[in-house]
Amino acid sequence: MGVLSELGKGSCFYFDLPFNSYCNIPESFIKDQNNFPTTDITITPSVILLVDDEESNIVTICDYLEAKGYQLLIAKNGLQALEITKIQHPDLIIMDIQMPEMDGLDAIALIRQDEDIKDIPIIAATALTMEGDEQSCLDAGANNYMSKPLRLGELVDKIETLLQFELR
Repeated sequence: MGVLSELGKGSCFYFDLPFNSYCNIPESFIKDQNNFPTTDITITPSVILLVDDEESNIVTICDYLEAKGYQLLIAKNGLQALEITKIQHPDLIIMDIQMPEMDGLDAIALIRQDEDIKDIPIIAATALTMEGDEQSCLDAGANNYMSKPLRLGELVDKIETLLQFELR
């Protein structure tokens, strides 16, 4: 959710709503299921670790990303993020910066020092928006930076860009 405003011209308010594209097709609509070829192809969704200590952020972001087809893991501080990352090896991490026990900058730095997990893309997602905050996140090892409140459509664009880059 956000607003763009220009003095004397007006304002534009926008928001993203999750959309679930799955639907149940009644069997009566399928004439003959035997005519459809079967395949053994299994598409595994990308696994994203969301690290945030705010429950409302977790619910909103998880609902949206799950509706987009991603599988989510949750950590509520940097220590949990480090443990989960070492065990689960997610495809991408969305890391809040201001958290209890271990902040996001320290967690990012420790992930980047570990040979087994150092190449996992990380998006820093934070309310820190002062001059130099973005550079601090990038210097710690984040691949990208977003200020809160997050624009969920933009978040998905960044996720897809980073995941496509990793597949090359």
